[in-house]
Amino acid sequence: MRSYVKRALENMAANVFLTATTLFTIALSVLIAGAFFLFFENAARLAGDWNRGIRVMAYLDERFTPRDLAGVTRDLRSIEGVKDIRFVSKETALEQLQKDLESSGVTLSDLGENPLPHTLEILLSPSLDTLDAVEAFVESAGQRAHVKEVVYGHGWVAAFLPMVNTLKTGALVLGGLFVITALFVSANTVRLAFYAKQEEIEIMRLVGATEAFVNTPFYLEGIFQGFCGGSVGLVILFFLFQGIRGAIPPEASLVPLMDIQFLSFPMMALIVGAGIFLGWLGCFISLKSN
Repeated sequence: MRSYVKRALENMAANVFLTATTLFTIALSVLIAGAFFLFFENAARLAGDWNRGIRVMAYLDERFTPRDLAGVTRDLRSIEGVKDIRFVSKETALEQLQKDLESSGVTLSDLGENPLPHTLEILLSPSLDTLDAVEAFVESAGQRAHVKEVVYGHGWVAAFLPMVNTLKTGALVLGGLFVITALFVSANTVRLAFYAKQEEIEIMRLVGATEAFVNTPFYLEGIFQGFCGGSVGLVILFFLFQGIRGAIPPEASLVPLMDIQFLSFPMMALIVGAGIFLGWLGCFISLKSN
């Protein structure tokens, strides 16, 4: 195996430009595919939150007192689609807001009177799975006694769905193009290395070398290129992700849509594995054509 690895490294060193081109192309393919999977994982997590139920905030008016809580809660539960209701006093809300803003250096100690209202956090049933159903609930809840305003953070998602679908399609098309390009470049790199050692290979065959002995270094070369290209693409994606996440204000992470996470370890392993397979497949295509 050591001799196979040595010959594979010699092949790569003898074709530095094409090797670098292959690494760059695979890295770019992995970068685009990784960005798509990053979007997909976060979208799937958001969809999971949606399926567990949407949270609606009902802000109560100034006339509300804790003695009215049972009646208001009972009234809201009479609306179809309520899974759970949690009361949040304005004192608790102020404490939570101060805790959330600590990292940004904002203090609320000089406010004097608490400006926040008492709030009911309403968890809707997953059966309310359309914007129309949620809007109908919000409209009905807003007409109940002591309810001043009802808001929720998912209404604007619909405006972004066409853009998200366009980005998704674009990522698939670009990723596909770069995968094809990576296969082409990888196959040609191996083919050139094969031609450069044509005489040596013919001599090895004449003295009884098996096809496995001849081809293994080329397969290793494709695997090395795929691994390095996949790893480089993933590292670039990570630093781009960190740059984008660092540009998001700390308080924005309170909004579920802004709380983005990097790829999970299994997904990263899958992407690097795809890069390795891409390099191997390019080598396989090249050797089969020879």
